[in-house]
Amino acid sequence: MLDLNHPHDAFCKSFFNHPAVAAELFAAHLPEAAAFDLTRLELVKDSFVDPELQEHFSDLLFRAPLRQGGQAYACLLIEHKSAPYKLVSFQALGYQVRFWEQCLREGAKKLPPIVPFVLYHGRRRWRYERRFSALLDWGGHEELRRYVPEFEYYLLDLHDYDERNAAESAWLRAGLGLLKYVFQKKQLKMRLPELLRWLNQAPQASEFNYIWTAMNYLASGSELQPNDLQEALTQAFPKEGDFMPSMARQWFDEGRQEGRQEGRQEGMTLTTIRLLRRRVGILGEELETQVRALPPAALEELGEALLDFHTHDDLTAWLGARQKQP
Repeated sequence: MLDLNHPHDAFCKSFFNHPAVAAELFAAHLPEAAAFDLTRLELVKDSFVDPELQEHFSDLLFRAPLRQGGQAYACLLIEHKSAPYKLVSFQALGYQVRFWEQCLREGAKKLPPIVPFVLYHGRRRWRYERRFSALLDWGGHEELRRYVPEFEYYLLDLHDYDERNAAESAWLRAGLGLLKYVFQKKQLKMRLPELLRWLNQAPQASEFNYIWTAMNYLASGSELQPNDLQEALTQAFPKEGDFMPSMARQWFDEGRQEGRQEGRQEGMTLTTIRLLRRRVGILGEELETQVRALPPAALEELGEALLDFHTHDDLTAWLGARQKQP
């Protein structure tokens, strides 16, 4: 389910879990992107973020062949706190180690490269050094550096991002723009109509899919009021008449209401069904009945799993696997 307690995490995972979106992000911002064959980028479902740090980070892990042979990984680490986190390089090292441990368990003879790509959109600018060695106190003995890992993460601080850069697709600029302005109410209101028009150009989306995702995000993750969104949508889509704004306002209001009623199973069930319909289409009576019968804990599990669903078969397989659990 789109977690109303963690709206930034939910929006980022909904937006960037499409390999085509991630490929464009890496191509536009990662200096070493040319080493990857990004046309063959694929999402890896495993997560290696320390559970104690999931309040700070979410992650999406991607794999792609290297142009000169072999394969490498790019981890999109999304920093959600409003202020920068000093120990990101330490956590990136832990992430890499946990990933490599799994590779060894699976029989790898050599370890693949993994590039940490940190996306930050907090209220304050990022001021911390990106090199791991900057965390250490050398006591004046620089000769000890040879015994310490040395690497850095790539940082995309959205404070410095220009969403008007036409070199990127409109819908990527829209997604990054929403993240950039979500904590800036005045700027968000001003920029939102154009961002929504750009977002509506996303080729992967089913009708209005990314629009609805953005609306849910703004309902729970920003300070905008329903009238603000109504006005922005009317400006963005003046030829749609009252259709899109009315549906948008209804969804926006429902999102806020469900946020206030968190923990009530009916609200969880309705939200889960709505999101499933956006991910895989109309469920049909049998599948919807199975979802409605799930207890709250299972609904939470399904809410996390559905971000990776693409067809009815994914949902059917998940429900079948759950029924087989002791």
